[in-house]
Amino acid sequence: GDLTAYYNNVTASHRSLSMASLGHVFVESASKPDSFNVRFVQIVYYVMIIVSPIANVFCYATLWFVPLSKETQKKMFHWGEFAHAWNAYTVMTLAVLVASYQIPSFNEEIIKEMNNAVHISETTILSTYAIPTIAWMIGLAYNSYLAHVTHRVLYLHGMSE
Repeated sequence: GDLTAYYNNVTASHRSLSMASLGHVFVESASKPDSFNVRFVQIVYYVMIIVSPIANVFCYATLWFVPLSKETQKKMFHWGEFAHAWNAYTVMTLAVLVASYQIPSFNEEIIKEMNNAVHISETTILSTYAIPTIAWMIGLAYNSYLAHVTHRVLYLHGMSE
């Protein structure tokens, strides 16, 4: 019926989004896109989702591959820790995983089996987020492993003082 026609129109106008483009889409969807609040949220989003993870990996890679004095190593380590603390990568990954898990439960409990278009959209959503979710999980595991190994090596060599 009408819902199936609506779903077909929505999927026909489907566009792919990336982590970078979501910050831009957020501004486009706001009623006052040039307001201070909207731009502030956009800046915080980009810092937490893009800048901070890259800075974190850069700091740890520098510690691993560039010969530095002990004092410079301490500073770089603390900057890496600062970037890691602001890193929203783990939060975003967890949010996507929880949302992907909760969508079927929501459909079963609220909508039941009577609406096929919703189940089709559920399948589309889950398949759309499957590859990015796996990539985020691999990135999260790599980032966590790199942070763990870096901490262990630095603490063993007296950087914790």
